[in-house]
Amino acid sequence: MTEQIIREAIADKERQRDRVDDANRFGRVEGAIAVQRTLFDAAIKRFDELLATAVDADDLKEMKRELEALVNTELANVCAQQSKEILGEVRNLFTEQKITMAKDQLAQSHALLEANASTRKEIIRYGIGFALTVMASLAVIWLTK
Repeated sequence: MTEQIIREAIADKERQRDRVDDANRFGRVEGAIAVQRTLFDAAIKRFDELLATAVDADDLKEMKRELEALVNTELANVCAQQSKEILGEVRNLFTEQKITMAKDQLAQSHALLEANASTRKEIIRYGIGFALTVMASLAVIWLTK
């Protein structure tokens, strides 16, 4: 009974830890998005300032390429970070599954060992009973001669 309560308490603590990890991860992602927004807003402001001045078509194309390169780089960084976090979560899930399977296998092995011990005790008990029966029969035969 207490083992079940302990398991439930551990599972509850793990769920709480997972919720905190999710909140932290979302906070980091929101921070990264805020940084990206700031960079993007700064690039747009720079773009607008440059547009306000006399800019020719070649300059606009160059600025557009720079802006696209910056956005692509930052998107790749965010995607890579999220991919690493997702991969870490998947690894954690596999590890938890392996631990659960190992615990189940250990419990099954323990149950088999207990069953073997119980069977051994029964065989010994029946063997002793049989031996006593044979000895009693021999004693009766010997005494009746």
